[in-house]
Amino acid sequence: WKPEFQLISNEKEKYQKESYITRDPNVEIWKKHLNALILNDYSSILTGKVADFGCNHGACTIIASQNENIEEIIGIDINKESLDIANILTYQHGVKNIKYIHSNLTDLSQIPSNYFDNAFSFHTLEHIHPNDYDLVFSEWKRVIKNEGHFVISVPYEHAYDDPCHMNYFNETSISNLFIKYGFNIVEVYRDNRNNFDCLNLVCKNIKHEEP
Repeated sequence: WKPEFQLISNEKEKYQKESYITRDPNVEIWKKHLNALILNDYSSILTGKVADFGCNHGACTIIASQNENIEEIIGIDINKESLDIANILTYQHGVKNIKYIHSNLTDLSQIPSNYFDNAFSFHTLEHIHPNDYDLVFSEWKRVIKNEGHFVISVPYEHAYDDPCHMNYFNETSISNLFIKYGFNIVEVYRDNRNNFDCLNLVCKNIKHEEP
């Protein structure tokens, strides 16, 4: 599988190649994707106010909203054009509990601290430049509540050929990264369902009180 890029911007910046809409902006198609299975697997912990970091066209955000335990979802993405499609899809499906924010994950200043009970992020971490990890993880730590769950899925090592991938992960490297930034690992495993090859990690945000 190789992503089919729909280029829509020539913006000259670090993430200029991220200016594309993920393939198949169709909720019914994404219901057959591994992401939908993961959302179902963790429906019991993705509750309350939930973040979707790197939501793109919002198909998985809409699928997640079907979880009756979710009060609100905020989808966040760097690509404004994809969020325009997300808003259209959300309206078409009559979903009322989703909002979208146009933002780079290095700056989530539009969101108050401790706003999200839990969060998920699918196929986004591998697109983040390692030089931005300090900023991104700091913002994730800030906006997710103490002991909030964070569910992440990325390609397993070099499983997919994508020119936008900045880094590659296996069980050890992704666990070490999240531990470094103060998350407790719940589980991490390779997921081959539906002919995908992905790496899933579930962790909890642990905040230490100031002395």
